[in-house]
Amino acid sequence: MIAHETGERLLVQWDEAFSMGVADITAAHYPKLPEGNYHFRAAGFDIYGNPTGANASLAVFVPPPFWKMCWFWSAIGASLFVAAAGTGRYFVWRRMRGEVSRLKSQQALEKERWRSTAPRPFDEIACRVLSFTKAICSAGPPSPAC
Repeated sequence: MIAHETGERLLVQWDEAFSMGVADITAAHYPKLPEGNYHFRAAGFDIYGNPTGANASLAVFVPPPFWKMCWFWSAIGASLFVAAAGTGRYFVWRRMRGEVSRLKSQQALEKERWRSTAPRPFDEIACRVLSFTKAICSAGPPSPAC
């Protein structure tokens, strides 16, 4: 007989007058047993149904299904939070990668513009040397440099 904590009882009977076996049944299955604390008691009877006095008792706890437990819903909530944060982080990373790419191409374009329009210091020095050489050549007698 199985007694529930609230006083309910579930009676399991063996309806055979005489049984001779090898005692190889080692498990009992109760598929629709509700969750809670139970006290399993077994008693020995003779072939006439009289108790023999041999009793055994076992406390049994039937846990609730995993989806009714708080750790399961905590894990689901944490997983959803991590998934949402990861998705948001991915989209921010992707947008930043596009922005960096756009800024690199803009920087390369600005460098090219600066290179083509900026005065070059060596060009200025070369112009001065050339004008100085022309001045020397035109002012005096012919030299091998002219």
